[in-house]
Amino acid sequence: MKKASARSFLGFFFILIGIYFVFKIMGVVNLSVWSGFKTFWPIGVILAGIALLFKSRFMAFVFLLITVLIGAVYVTDMFEVGDLRKTNLEVPALEGDKTVDLLLNYGAGNMDIRKGDEYYLISNIIETNDKEDPTLEYERTGSDVDIFMGRQGGVAVWKQIKDSWDITLSPNIVYDVEIDYGAADMNFNMTGLVVKNLQIDSGATSTKLLFSNYPTKAQIATGASTLNLMFPEGSGVMIDVDGGAISTNFNGFSKKDGVYYSDDYESDKSNIEIKIDAGASTINAGFY
Repeated sequence: MKKASARSFLGFFFILIGIYFVFKIMGVVNLSVWSGFKTFWPIGVILAGIALLFKSRFMAFVFLLITVLIGAVYVTDMFEVGDLRKTNLEVPALEGDKTVDLLLNYGAGNMDIRKGDEYYLISNIIETNDKEDPTLEYERTGSDVDIFMGRQGGVAVWKQIKDSWDITLSPNIVYDVEIDYGAADMNFNMTGLVVKNLQIDSGATSTKLLFSNYPTKAQIATGASTLNLMFPEGSGVMIDVDGGAISTNFNGFSKKDGVYYSDDYESDKSNIEIKIDAGASTINAGFY
């Protein structure tokens, strides 16, 4: 009886594999076995559970072993890198576009963001040896555009990954920007841009933010980092800092009730407001 059950489950397994490859050849599915493992690995566990219900311990072991082996290949594939290359990702601006919700998901490397031309909501010149190009997704709802751009590369063990993003944004669009990155050098020059809200979540980094006259509201969460903030001369700025062992060097600011205010905060009607939650970091602020 056990042998019959084992043969039945083995036959069922091969039928599923055969159906998958038939659909793949026909173009019905376009799924890499390795890249799809992270989504469909529970199927192997489910099949193992069904095998146990039918008292086929051998087939349960086989299904679990196959799942583990495929997972090992998938994890190994994550640690590989490709050849160094350049590529460009961009989203063209259309008539009627007014606001953009931009989410950037980055890892380690170098990221520069600055003003570009009016013809693109975002343009990113990428130099990388990640195996896959970054993901770019965008959707328009009326005059608002949601844009997501994120890296797909793994972590190199035997070979150093080189990666840089050179991003330009349109000067004619109001942006809400959210950036998530790890051990990276990040420079965001907002002069000439309209950034309404800025949210940053970073690891151990070196970050430089050059603000424009627009009253940006920023929230920054960072680890052991160096954070340099520069503001236009005469602008009103409030900086609220919370965290661990933080060294601050704020030129042109006074501290009141634990919050830093620029000398022109009361007179400027368009104030920049920043909240920072940091680990053991050095934070510098000044004017240009």
